[in-house]
Amino acid sequence: MTVVDTSEQDLREELRTAAREMLGANSAPAQVRALAETTSGFDDTLWRQFARLGWLGIEVSEDLGGAGGRFGDLAVVLIELGRRLSSNGLMATAALAAGPLLGAERESAAAQWLRRLPDGDVRAAAVVSVTRSDQLRAKRDGDRWLISGAASCVADVAGAEVVILPAIDSRGTSLLFAAAPTTSGLVWTNAPMLDITRRFADLEVSGLALGDGELIAAGPAAEDLTADLFNRAALAVACDAFGVAEQALEMTVGYVKERVQFDRPIGSFQAVKHRCADMFIAVETARAALDEAIDSYDAAPADAAVAVSRAKAYCCDAAAQVTEDAVEMHGGIGFTWEHDIHLYVKRARLDQALFGDSRWHRRRVAALTLG
Repeated sequence: MTVVDTSEQDLREELRTAAREMLGANSAPAQVRALAETTSGFDDTLWRQFARLGWLGIEVSEDLGGAGGRFGDLAVVLIELGRRLSSNGLMATAALAAGPLLGAERESAAAQWLRRLPDGDVRAAAVVSVTRSDQLRAKRDGDRWLISGAASCVADVAGAEVVILPAIDSRGTSLLFAAAPTTSGLVWTNAPMLDITRRFADLEVSGLALGDGELIAAGPAAEDLTADLFNRAALAVACDAFGVAEQALEMTVGYVKERVQFDRPIGSFQAVKHRCADMFIAVETARAALDEAIDSYDAAPADAAVAVSRAKAYCCDAAAQVTEDAVEMHGGIGFTWEHDIHLYVKRARLDQALFGDSRWHRRRVAALTLG
């Protein structure tokens, strides 16, 4: 029997309300569009508000200036960011990079970054590898490590002060580094995406030399943290996709209630009702999968892979279905650049592709479940 912590539920509901109000005022569609047209796609004022509200350090321990919360608390914010098509570096910093830093085997190497996270004094990014074969390669050379390889779709690395780099050496030993993105040997190339509201870059590594001071974990600890980083990334994207789906459904229901055709709201027609019902079922199914994954991860991160992959597939597929249905339900106006629904379609499609698509995650669930 599951024991429900009502006090935790109440706190998360308060967090959700505060996040919705703040983002409604500071990340409205017009603001999102304006920010998307800038080179950086980053709003420092909004970032400082994230810090003031404590979002950047939700999982950071209290003795390092954070809130000492859990991923489930951060998930509330990630969902609201998805609803507003926002991100502004929060997912990359608080959901992705913070994970390996929080669990770092060499605490002193990670603490310098963790202390600065809650106040927004540092932005972070992480290279997320779907499989071990995707990871960078490391070779020991005296007192340094020589790193080579490539990576794609690294989120919000422009402007970051530290990037997490997973690697393996010739013996298959896992290594995890925290280095400055501007370090010589790291070559970043902007990677434009269908979703204009977010920023990604591809990475080429050649001639990169890192010292032991930048090594935050090695061996089994690094392997576990790298696996955890992937699960956190997939779960964070699932939260984002769920927020997208939920908002698109609300926009569509609101529209069909107001749009009049044949002297009555189109929402009164049975065919439209059925379509909205299908959208609702997709959203609620995704909600159940996401809630299970969040609870599973908070209880035992190392055992949450099946639930995380299930949530990633359900939430991203729901977002893709609901946003595409939303475009059709909005009629002609839904196909215009001026209407915001196409932005949700593009975010949903990107979420579906990031960190393993739905087919990949279903296969992962099957492999882990059936052996």
